[in-house]
Amino acid sequence: MAARIGSRIYDEAIYATDRPVPSLWEATAGPAPADDGALEGEASTEVAVIGGGIAGLSLVWHLTRRHGIEAVALDAGKIGWGASGRNGGFVSMGYTKRSLEELSRSYGGDDARTVFEAQKAACAYVLDLVQAEDLQVDLAGRGEYIVAHKPDRMKGLEAKSAAMKAMFGEDWPVLSRAELERAGYASPEAHGGIYVPHGTGLHPLKYTYGLLSLARRHGGRVHPNSTVVRWERDGGGHLLHTASGGRLRAKTVVVASNGFTTEGLDQRFDGVTLPALSTILVTRPLSLEERQAQGFTTDVPVADSRNLLFYIRLLKDGRLLFGGRGGTNSTEAAGQRYADYMRRRLGEVFPAWKQVEISHRWRGFVCLTADLVGRVGLFPEDRSTGYLFGCHGSGVAMSGYAAKFLAAQIADARFNEPFPNCFRQPPKRFPMPSLRVPALQAAYAWYRLKDEVLPA
Repeated sequence: MAARIGSRIYDEAIYATDRPVPSLWEATAGPAPADDGALEGEASTEVAVIGGGIAGLSLVWHLTRRHGIEAVALDAGKIGWGASGRNGGFVSMGYTKRSLEELSRSYGGDDARTVFEAQKAACAYVLDLVQAEDLQVDLAGRGEYIVAHKPDRMKGLEAKSAAMKAMFGEDWPVLSRAELERAGYASPEAHGGIYVPHGTGLHPLKYTYGLLSLARRHGGRVHPNSTVVRWERDGGGHLLHTASGGRLRAKTVVVASNGFTTEGLDQRFDGVTLPALSTILVTRPLSLEERQAQGFTTDVPVADSRNLLFYIRLLKDGRLLFGGRGGTNSTEAAGQRYADYMRRRLGEVFPAWKQVEISHRWRGFVCLTADLVGRVGLFPEDRSTGYLFGCHGSGVAMSGYAAKFLAAQIADARFNEPFPNCFRQPPKRFPMPSLRVPALQAAYAWYRLKDEVLPA
């Protein structure tokens, strides 16, 4: 079987692990900590993790440190090459694109409430970990603003704030346009918003590197450039073959590769993920005077009310990070066209910065599942195989917290923190996997119509 990563439902360019990612994070993270090199020859472990990002590294760390279980992570590229080194650095509520009301209808009110409690716990988990382990990850801002990109979107945000109060006793303040401007965020596409008092912003590659050090400090092994090309059953266990010539025997295997999940290795993971492109632009550092001229001075992360949302941060050195969903073509030419669109939109959202230079741009995958709910657990009929993916664009917080839960599952230990049943369900296959991208294109066309034309 030829070496490959990803589902190959996009152009090969997006899967090229030998290409560095031209991100700001890559340029500013500093030297990567030591790893264990590409896997070569024969090796064995109790738990093998396919994926060496935030989820995989966290799982190795929790297994080795908390439960004394030997664990090895295999990654197709360098550590942090995938989503863990490409995302916007939002530590936020997420791991599903469905509202709590929708989850309540599908899974019951109790499980929907547990989703919310787990989301809060995941944000707190990251902050506690950063403090406890003294990780230098450039924390910036507390909480998150969700802004109404059109005036009629305020009604939905007000309803969300009221629901949080009624369901959980949570205070998510509603801000008028003037109040939002006084808080440090002004834009022609900000007509007010709400403040979510959970989460923060950070440097995601520095965070990933910190997890790499923690995983290895407690005896875990981490092998970059070790694409898994064949997965066999070996007696009562598993045998993973890598493109680097390695063979890893394991009692348990966990797939934690998110949008780059390989198809063709195990049919249970074929057709269960839909990678969706997300693009990020970063400007040169903006002076205080430039930031004041636009009226954007807060370091609190911002997302807007679109379905195909923009996500926005002022970084510690004054740079603007401007990210957005919506691309469905991963060729280099299409990537440039979408970056040009994002550059134009940046100037419309922030007119004072219309001519500001862009220092970095990159793109990567957001991982969607068939029912828009993340997946964490062990297969009921085969507890030697697990899954940890489906971040839906907000995995920085939940990936580590979910890894803590899954480590307890593997160790057959109690987990005394909130974790919802809906996340634990085995992955579901898309109804027609070969039509995933055309279906996404159709959905995006509908979302753009809803976002930009139709009333709320």
